[in-house]
Amino acid sequence: MDMYNSREPTFKRWPRLGRRALILLAASLLALAVLAADRSGAESSADAIYYVSVANGVDQAGCGTQSRPCKSIQYAINNRISASGDVIQVAAGTYTYQGDNNPCTQYLAARAVVCLANKKATIRGGYSLDWNTQNSAQFPTVIDGQNQYRGVYVQSPDKNHPSTAGIVMEGVTIRNGYTRCADNVPGTGTCAFGGGMLTDYASVNLKNMRFETNRVLGNNSRIGGSASGGGLAIRVTVGTATLEDIIFVGNSATAGNGSTRAGYSLGGGLYVLLGTVNGNNLQFYENRSTSGDSSGNGMLDGEIGDAFGAAATVMGGSTVTLENVIAHNNVTQGGRGNQFSGGAFGGAFKAEGAPALGEPVTFTLINADIRNNIARGGNSLSQSAVAESIGGLAAGGAVESIHANVNIFNSVIIGNSSLAGDGRTQGAAGGGGLYFQNIFEGSGVAVVRNSIVADNRARSGQGGVQGGGGGGIWLQGISATISQSTIVGNQLETVPMQGAGILVMSDGVQTGPKPATIEYNIIANNGGEGEVYAVHTKLQNTANLNHNLFAGNEGTINTWEVGTVNGMDTSLVVDDAIFISPGAPDYNYNISFASPAVNLADGSAVATDIDGDPRLGVPDAGAQEAAPFRVLIAPMDQSLRVQWGNNPGVLSYDMTVTCPSGADAPNEVGCGSTRNYGGQSTGAMLTGLTNYVRYSVAVTPILPNGERISPTVVAAVPTDHLVYVPMATRE
Repeated sequence: MDMYNSREPTFKRWPRLGRRALILLAASLLALAVLAADRSGAESSADAIYYVSVANGVDQAGCGTQSRPCKSIQYAINNRISASGDVIQVAAGTYTYQGDNNPCTQYLAARAVVCLANKKATIRGGYSLDWNTQNSAQFPTVIDGQNQYRGVYVQSPDKNHPSTAGIVMEGVTIRNGYTRCADNVPGTGTCAFGGGMLTDYASVNLKNMRFETNRVLGNNSRIGGSASGGGLAIRVTVGTATLEDIIFVGNSATAGNGSTRAGYSLGGGLYVLLGTVNGNNLQFYENRSTSGDSSGNGMLDGEIGDAFGAAATVMGGSTVTLENVIAHNNVTQGGRGNQFSGGAFGGAFKAEGAPALGEPVTFTLINADIRNNIARGGNSLSQSAVAESIGGLAAGGAVESIHANVNIFNSVIIGNSSLAGDGRTQGAAGGGGLYFQNIFEGSGVAVVRNSIVADNRARSGQGGVQGGGGGGIWLQGISATISQSTIVGNQLETVPMQGAGILVMSDGVQTGPKPATIEYNIIANNGGEGEVYAVHTKLQNTANLNHNLFAGNEGTINTWEVGTVNGMDTSLVVDDAIFISPGAPDYNYNISFASPAVNLADGSAVATDIDGDPRLGVPDAGAQEAAPFRVLIAPMDQSLRVQWGNNPGVLSYDMTVTCPSGADAPNEVGCGSTRNYGGQSTGAMLTGLTNYVRYSVAVTPILPNGERISPTVVAAVPTDHLVYVPMATRE
């Protein structure tokens, strides 16, 4: 059950993930210091506006007006804008690499369609050819790397001096950007960053953009080159970088193969190193992070070429907050090795900190929809020839972290998969949805609140048994709080595995166990192959439970080789949580007002639910407050239509009609009398009524245990003057 198995040596690995590249870049960029003075442009003024049109422009002296625009963005940058940051408005069209007359090529040997070195600029796309309209959907502006060149490079050379580079970009698509490690790079670090865009020590503000089918590739070498940020790589931000209304689709980071060890892949869509980033309305679709293969042993100095976070990877010294996020169908794929195959960490998102180096990470997701992502460990190349061959690990179908502070609020994590690789010894899989761990340091914490973790799965590879677990959530040596969440329908697909809903463990953790607080949750319908429990707490570990609802799990909590479990007496164990429409195709895990989770979260201080609705009185357990019982009434000629809808968990309904004096009683029930309707009924008709007088109807749901829910009373006036909006009130 020790999934770590010396696989994530953060302190060893960290310097190889970009710091060396930054040092080399800083040394090579000193020559850029003179560019600001040389290229400031006597005819430019701060905040001036220049115009570019590939259809109507010319790259000649004096271009940049509406009537005589420049043809290429780079010409305007080189010859028109000042160092302090002017505005370039770009008309619809496709913009490609225009030759080597730019500082990225001349000083960095890094060819990009758009290069900002020691300069700041605002670049706005989506303009009509007459400049009267800006609409990026109607008038798309595309920077196309043609699968040969990086899309955009923004660079300030010396982090010991104030940054001189920055970009504001809006209404632009960056497509087919490409960068690859040079063949003569020895492959000891990450040598390819940002196929679509790379920013180094710069201010960054991106809005209404699309990164699509951009690529970064590591080179093949004794140690495969690593690749980061297929769509966008942000290294060393100045202030807070902002990303708003950005789509990442079909981008990839692919590491190089290695005769000794393969390279790492980090962030198919987005990669952040030493940066502070706030993102809002971001979408990640079908991005890939694929580590390289190794024809040799596959491990060097305790490191294996792994694959990280296909949607986004957040590395040391970063604080990243992403709000209103969609991440669907991203794939993180570990490479193959003769003995040790690459692991996959975070099908969508990966966060890794190095607090001991002064480079902690805080990663926060708010209102995220993370579905159908896959973390897949690599298969061994030599399952029969090498007795020790081990399939690649798989950790976190949606999100994985190590030595990081992670917050997940008001989010849904549904249908993700952690699938380990095959070998003579199987790769172990954990955290079908979420995987949080500390190995060398114990400072990272995880908080999951007001979230749904549902229908995720973990499956270990074929071969000799290693194990795995945590169909929904894996907690390894980390202080974690899981509260007001719904953890349902998660599955373990191989034997032996532990913790179908949540696994609390500390195998391989050098800093010792950390407690898990699990409170005010619904933990339901989790299961799998073999003897599995919804919450599995291993020896020497502690789970503090408080007012949870356990419903329909194959087992509730483990009773053998168990650590310390506190507070089980405050929880409720039932057969059915009574969700509205669980599982495919609706995945609706709202609870009925008849659910036993109603009013169960006594003592919870969480003020709102996953939708932001208030939690009034005694809160309900789980991510969402139950909707109250509702009755609608519609007037018709001499009749009323009463509707209460389908309400799971209700045995029957009592309906009582109150008639005004002298009015006719309904044909279906006498005035002041009660009629009972079965639990499958959704409403009733009342006929034979007197028009133009007011009738009241009280409907009382009755639960299987005999409990009667407070009646809902509605009233309406039958009429032959029919309207399309129900004349109804609730009393």
